Amino acid sequence: GFNLTGFLGDSALPARYFLTNSHCTGRESQMGVVVPAFYTQPIDPFFLGLEWVDPPFFAGEPDCPTGRLCRSSESALIKYDSSHVAHQGHIAIPPVGGSKNFTQMAAVTGVVMPFLGYAIHMVGKTSGHRTGVITRTCADFIFVYAGSPEPSRNLWFLCQGEANQLQGEGDSGAPIFELLGDGSQAWAVGVNWGSQGAFSPMYAVLNELFVTAPANGILDPTTSPPPAGPSTSIAGKSVVKPNAPCIWTASISGGVPPFSSVWFKNGAVIAQDVLTVTTSFAANGVLQFQAVDLYGRGSTSSRNVSVSANAQVCQY
Repeated sequence: GFNLTGFLGDSALPARYFLTNSHCTGRESQMGVVVPAFYTQPIDPFFLGLEWVDPPFFAGEPDCPTGRLCRSSESALIKYDSSHVAHQGHIAIPPVGGSKNFTQMAAVTGVVMPFLGYAIHMVGKTSGHRTGVITRTCADFIFVYAGSPEPSRNLWFLCQGEANQLQGEGDSGAPIFELLGDGSQAWAVGVNWGSQGAFSPMYAVLNELFVTAPANGILDPTTSPPPAGPSTSIAGKSVVKPNAPCIWTASISGGVPPFSSVWFKNGAVIAQDVLTVTTSFAANGVLQFQAVDLYGRGSTSSRNVSVSANAQVCQY
């Protein structure tokens, strides 16, 4: 994958990270969860770093069809150990189809949106340097973990790219890029993850990992801390007539959509993934609304509801 520098809310100083695939962090059941996995290399310093960000999957219409778990990138972020000195912002490039010993270094100076027929390069652990063109854009792919002893979770990656570069097992996480001019510079296109040539576009990766590519296209940004999690509130009556239907409306602010939400009445679920609920109370009770954002951060609001024969009738 690519090297990144940025703030992710864990430090007052920018830290160093590298990108890989979510499925490279462990079993299928560990995708979308920070275990954390640890990463090593066969030369000193042996320890590279720890898994730091692995965004969770989300569910629910209209973005994720019923029965599926979805994400917009097959990516995870690994934080380098402080003792490791990485060559930030460059790709080591060997000859096309030949030795895996690199002969040049290309500085990553921008991010580009992939389009059909776009010429790309890939440098993978197994296949080395390969070239190809983009054959599909914004396609949805189901994730198949070959040989996994675990039952499939029906994981889908939305609006992915596909290219026809030759690749093999072990090329997961390989950078997909455009090589510019004399080969001393490159633009990031995406991160390879699927045996059929599937890759996650770089803009989707950066967006899902809270790293923003600035207007000038530089890939090594110093980013702001991530936005705060969601907050919720409930609007509606606090005193109602017994057994008279009334409407309550929730609002969500902050956080990162899409949101999943649940309404509770006296601790029991009465509605899901809607902001408005209609219900009634026979006796005093509690109405609650809980919302969780894309990164699993939640907020719960409560409203105590009293019952009185003298209460005003609810208006629809």
